[in-house]
This record gives sequence, structure tokens and C-alpha cells, in this order.
Amino acid sequence: QRSVHGGTFSSLLRRGMEEVFLKVGDLVSFYNEDEHGWLTSSGFAEVRVCLTKCRPNEDTIPDFQEAVFEVHTMKSYIAQSLYHAALERTGMEAARPSTIEEMKELTGSRVAMESEQRNNESMQDRALGQFVVYGQTIQLLHVKSKLFLKVSESQAAEGDKDALAALVSSADDGCCFKVVPRHKLHSEGERIHIGDKIMLLNTKTNHLIYTNPTYKLDDVRVEVNGFTHQSGFKLMSYCSFQSKELADEVLNGGEIVRFYSKENSGFVMLDRVDPDRPEEPVLHIYSSTLGRTSSNCLFLLEHTQNSRGDLVRWEDVALRVKHVGTGLFLATRETAIPR
Repeated sequence: QRSVHGGTFSSLLRRGMEEVFLKVGDLVSFYNEDEHGWLTSSGFAEVRVCLTKCRPNEDTIPDFQEAVFEVHTMKSYIAQSLYHAALERTGMEAARPSTIEEMKELTGSRVAMESEQRNNESMQDRALGQFVVYGQTIQLLHVKSKLFLKVSESQAAEGDKDALAALVSSADDGCCFKVVPRHKLHSEGERIHIGDKIMLLNTKTNHLIYTNPTYKLDDVRVEVNGFTHQSGFKLMSYCSFQSKELADEVLNGGEIVRFYSKENSGFVMLDRVDPDRPEEPVLHIYSSTLGRTSSNCLFLLEHTQNSRGDLVRWEDVALRVKHVGTGLFLATRETAIPR
């Protein structure tokens, strides 16, 4: 059983009654009211960013994990840039320098880069919970893929060739954004409220994250790119950094879990889906050893409003349990019991 610190837990329960400001470490999402959609990326097979529109009469999308970003402080990439420059200059891979001098240069550059990375992580840890203000430069980590939102200065957008590509990428100085108010109701230095309409200005290219509904990727997705025209998003909270810090003590929406049967000493697993009866997948309980290693035992907890990732409480009306591998939801069905 997991214990809960009463003071911190009580403060989380009061959170909805208080005025909420954006803080470093918060999980957030970006909603475009004009196009009725969310800023998303699948982040794996396809790294480009797009706007996924909501279905009619709905305010969310099926896989909301694609729309969740974590707020990070601006990081340093000086040593990383020098290391990559040294690789280009020698024309060799890091593991195969051709001379002793090149080996020393690459080794020194790599050590400096690794030290810089540790410092960046330490800075993020120290900044957790600090208020974010307008005009501040931040980075946005796409939670599902662990890649950062970026505007590429060397790659044109797929649809609008006059715009730059917006994507999720490994971290570099193209992943830094200044938070700008969408309307002249706020000024630099003011704290950012959850629910504010904001713009994201890339500090390297001076381009804004822009939704261009002219270029449709499919029936529900439109292109998002880096452009000079204004395009605003409503900043929405998914999960506060306080809830994340209590992850070992409480559950939050969006967490991936396994279900363990103590009586049967095993984990619940979706064993297979019968092609002839796809609406009735087969659930079994497997041994602890197999359950700890199989992805078929992984389930995602969702609030009924899946754009919420905050604290799960006993008094919540309902949660949905989604199998990670198939996207199918755990359900019960009323059946007649033979006498």
C-alpha cells in the first residue's frame, strides 16, 4: 500500500479552487479554438507536428497522449554544437577517429557535452515549480516521444513551402520558444495563467508555431508549421508538476499500469484478438515473470475527459482503462448466467 502525505495531498485537492499559473514541470496541451483542434505529434514514425481536430460535439481527441507537452527551462547547447562541429571537421564517426589529435579533440568535446547535459538536467530539477512569465524562453518536451518541439531552419514545411517545418526532435537550440501573449492584455514579465491565449515564437528562426488549415494531412489533421503570421493557442493544463512529484504515492490520469491478481499470482494480459470476433478480445492472467516483461500487460488510465491527466481520486465518477497495444478499452457486458 502507498501512503500519502496529508499536507501535499490536501493542497492538490484545493488546486481547482485556486488561480492556476503555468510552472516549470507542468504537463500542458495547446488548443486552437478557431480550428477546434489540439497541437499533436505521433512522435515515432512521423515526427512532424500537426493540429488534430476534435470530432463534432466533442472537445478532445482519441489519443490525447499525442497532445501532451512538459514545460522545461531553456537549456544550453554550446558544448553539444562544438562536439558536432568537431565530428564534421574530422569527417569521422565518434568511435573511429583517424589520428591521436582527433581522438583527443573528440574525447574532450564529448566530455564537455556530457557535462553540459548533466548541468541541463540539474537546472530543470532546480527550476521545478517556478512560475513561467511572458517573454520567458522555454522548451516543450513531447511526453509520448520524449522529443522536443522544434522549428527547423533548414527544412521547409511539407505543404506550405514558404514556411518552415515544425516537428519534434532531439534537443538543440532550435527547440527554444519565447512565450508571447496572443492579445495585448498581458505584457512581458507577467505570470502566465492556465487558459491564456498564447503564441510560441521560436528564438532561433523568429517564426511562430502556425496552424495552416489550407494544407490538410487527412480528414482530421491540418498542417502546423513555422511561419511569420500569428496563430494562437489556448494553454490548457494536463497535469501539474505537484501531481507528477507524487507519482510514487498517488495515481494520475495518463499513467500506464499493470493489474496484478494476488489470488492467481499473475498479471492481466490481453492474449489475443480473435479475427472472427474482434469485439471480444481474450483476457488471461499470466505468471509474474511474463507479466513484467510483456507489453500486452500494459494499460493506460484515462479520465472520462481524457484531456485531464491530474490526480485520480476514489470519488471520481469513472475512469477508462485502455490497452496500450491495441487501443481497446476494458469493458463489462451484461450476460445471462445459466442456472
